[in-house]
Amino acid sequence: MQNYRVTYLAPRPENLMAQPDKDLPGFYRHATLLAAPNPGTIISEIRQRGGLPLEVKAVKPKPAWLNNVNRAYKLQLLQAINYNVRGGMSAARALEMVVEGETGANRGMLNPALTVLRTGGTFPEAMRALGFFDSSTLSIIEAGERTGRMKDSLNAAAGHYEKTSNGLKAMFGAVSWTLLDIGFAVSSIIGLRLSLLPTLADTAKTTGETEAEREAFKALVDQAYLVNDILIGGTVIMLAVLTCGLVGTIALSRFAIWATVVGGILTVVALWVTYIHELAEPYEAFRKQFKKQFISNLLAAVADEVRYLPEGDRDILQDYHRSELFTTEPDRETIEDSIFARIGQTDLKVSELYTEYKETTRDSDGKEETKWHTIFQGVFISADFHKEFRGKTFVRSDVAEKNFGRFARMFQKPIFSDLQLVQLEDPDFEREFVVQSTDQVEARYILSPSLMQRMFELKKRFGSQVEFSFLHSRVHIA
Repeated sequence: MQNYRVTYLAPRPENLMAQPDKDLPGFYRHATLLAAPNPGTIISEIRQRGGLPLEVKAVKPKPAWLNNVNRAYKLQLLQAINYNVRGGMSAARALEMVVEGETGANRGMLNPALTVLRTGGTFPEAMRALGFFDSSTLSIIEAGERTGRMKDSLNAAAGHYEKTSNGLKAMFGAVSWTLLDIGFAVSSIIGLRLSLLPTLADTAKTTGETEAEREAFKALVDQAYLVNDILIGGTVIMLAVLTCGLVGTIALSRFAIWATVVGGILTVVALWVTYIHELAEPYEAFRKQFKKQFISNLLAAVADEVRYLPEGDRDILQDYHRSELFTTEPDRETIEDSIFARIGQTDLKVSELYTEYKETTRDSDGKEETKWHTIFQGVFISADFHKEFRGKTFVRSDVAEKNFGRFARMFQKPIFSDLQLVQLEDPDFEREFVVQSTDQVEARYILSPSLMQRMFELKKRFGSQVEFSFLHSRVHIA
């Protein structure tokens, strides 16, 4: 069966696209796509209806991989047939009308169904001849033909197809994001190899105060090259494995599919074992050395004096306790990336802190169980405010008023404390923060409109709770 693009004249319009012919009054010009064994069959059928064939041109079939029909079109086709059947038309006639009304590029794929119907085939046989509906949809239609409940069957088929289409959209979205993440990861690895690592290799020649420090940093850069090359090699292998899997899926080759599964597992295991046994320790040493060199140089560009300790410095804990932002005494502290800097006349301390307290309980059998609870986890900052404070002022994120409005203010007043609730004139600031102080006048002096605006913007930038304390001559931020 071959598709032909046909132009002919007929004494009456045979479809909605027919137009009166300008050269031959009383005839209508038709342009459509028909399926037939040969051009002679089409010419004979047109003449039998009193028509005049003008042109019969064979349509070159597209490659199978270009003949895909999108799911939205398939759903529309089912819904159109279902609508006509519910209007009292037979399923076969409904399909025939839908095919005859299609004048676009998809007509060629619908013609096999029209041929089946015109040669005495059934509606399920015509739907199967289309070749693009899945077996579940076809089974539902065949069940409707056998039971005589085609209306319900078409409605169920359309519902089934709509649900599977939504599921595939969700899956496609998830796979797309995964592929996007993989793309970013691959580009990052290649970017490191072509840009950052060569820059670090040049830096290794001048970094450090002694020759031994320069050699140590150069060795770390060489190890970073090794890690990066292994990652690039693993990425290439994984892409080859995925390509093999894609080809196997398209070709329905079980060998290719199993080769993909086994190859993917072996590649992941090999990369993981290599990382654990060969690269984990060098990579961690490189990461720490890189942070120390790169961040120190970066901070030196904006600060007059700077000292950066990637492993942390416990001196920051003194400021943590002096801030009085946390009343629970920690049993365990983790400190990383401590920065001590001086910018102009202001000294600044910044560090990542993670403090926890321990809770020990016993169950009914007397077995002891220990649980750790977080007190604070985030960035802690302490800076010189250049003013000796007489009192103590605390600015905390206000969760209660944001949820319960002004009613929550009665719970914000400290009961067993010399702190007082400070109410300010800025409504936006009041919604985000609650201010407590031992000195109302000093608190209002400290919290100038410009400072409140900066505190408000800082909280928006962090996107989480931020708390401040003004004690002695320092401001603490957590």
